[in-house]
Amino acid sequence: MSKYNHANLVPSKQVCARFSITSMTLWRWEKSPQYAHLNFPKSVRLVGRNFYDVKELDAWCNEMARRNVADKAARAERTQAGKRLAEAGRAGRQRKAEGKRRVAVDELV
Repeated sequence: MSKYNHANLVPSKQVCARFSITSMTLWRWEKSPQYAHLNFPKSVRLVGRNFYDVKELDAWCNEMARRNVADKAARAERTQAGKRLAEAGRAGRQRKAEGKRRVAVDELV
């Protein structure tokens, strides 16, 4: 007995259309170690064709959306931190330059 309900299975061609990808990209997402971090759902082979469970695809899409939001938030935080650091560095350089100017003026007097 299969753990899959055949009514919830879609062929790889429909998966490619859903994500606007080629069959080679689909294969890479599923099989290539380079894309293992994606955790793309595994296919089921029936009658010589690959099928994917719709519920697993939906769960995968939701996970990718959640990761994308988290990644964007982390990037925004790093950007803000970088801006604060750059501003602090700029302010420090300005104070240092003003200090050198004061020393130069004091030496003239």
